[in-house]
Amino acid sequence: MTFTSCRHAVAVAVAVGALALPAGASAKGGKDTPPPPNPSPTVLCDYSLDGPTDGGTVFSNQVGDAGCLSVLATTSTLRLSSVQVTRGWTYEVTSDGEGSNNRVAVDFNNIATGQRMEARIESGKTVIR
Repeated sequence: MTFTSCRHAVAVAVAVGALALPAGASAKGGKDTPPPPNPSPTVLCDYSLDGPTDGGTVFSNQVGDAGCLSVLATTSTLRLSSVQVTRGWTYEVTSDGEGSNNRVAVDFNNIATGQRMEARIESGKTVIR
């Protein structure tokens, strides 16, 4: 094999190797791995349960992949009605709207991924992030 043909063989081998790499792997050092799929299906709100009740009106809000938060609204207060969480998530009620507070606040945490979500419901204002 001559020097020219050896150089040609090396150039072809490098080109083939570069094409075999996944896109972006060479730029990021091969650490471009997707997040693991959620092993459990996300709990979704059942909006058919929303509406008037004897004690007020129930309304629900989807809190991302964490689950569903339902609130009971009366003429003067907001109260936590229920929380349904997706497997792997936990929640903590930080304000339940008792008395004149008129606010429902719940923090969600996914222990495995460290992901956090929060829901804050006040009269005329809902924040979910």
